[in-house]
Amino acid sequence: MTAGNKKLFTYLHSFKTKRMLNNKMRLKMSKLKLLAVSALTLFATHALAAKDSQSALISKATTLASKGQINEACQNFYKAYGLGYQGNPKKSSDPKENKTYVKAALEAAACMERERGPFDYDAATVYHDLSGNYNSKEAHERLNQMQQISLKEASLLKSHGLQDFTKANAATNNACKHAEFGYYLGFLGTEDQKKDEKANAGYVINGIYHSTCMSLNPNFFLNGDPEVSRLHAISTLEGLASEYGSSFAAKLLDAQ
Repeated sequence: MTAGNKKLFTYLHSFKTKRMLNNKMRLKMSKLKLLAVSALTLFATHALAAKDSQSALISKATTLASKGQINEACQNFYKAYGLGYQGNPKKSSDPKENKTYVKAALEAAACMERERGPFDYDAATVYHDLSGNYNSKEAHERLNQMQQISLKEASLLKSHGLQDFTKANAATNNACKHAEFGYYLGFLGTEDQKKDEKANAGYVINGIYHSTCMSLNPNFFLNGDPEVSRLHAISTLEGLASEYGSSFAAKLLDAQ
């Protein structure tokens, strides 16, 4: 083989090798794309099946509830809620996209309240999640209702004197529980409503009652420690005075 032919052979061999490698790479990429498409198809199919299952569970639960079989209905609502949100993550706040999950979650939270009573923090957590992440007006409204119910029950404390707290009876303890729950539901208004007395009343007044219970009612001392509770109560009042503009909280602080 002449030197020229050798160079040509080397070039052709190199070209052929590169082409084979390129073809292999294309084949590999095609397989990866196919796998990706298959995975997405499988995921979409699974999500659709889960969503159908969620709807079926809700339908079954609704039928059971209409027949008065509340416990059985709640078990199905819990299962539907447990399947989670099955829609497009980027459209989670779209009512058209999230209505199946939101329905399941609202019903599950209502079951929690029915079974566990008026101080159910798990139900409140579900409502907060639905309100904040899924734009559920029903959940937000329920949080407001819960806070106002707590405020109404806690208003018994308005006429209490020192001894009413330090020697608390069952009614006072119940009012303190409501105040605590109403406060921990948090402020439910918008950022620009924080110092609006009408918008912040449920949170602020419950917070003032709660701080008073922590300071004076032995049943509400944190870990049974009156000093730790007093300091926590002061911190609560400071937040209400500075961040929410509560003049009454400020007066209580001055009296410390």
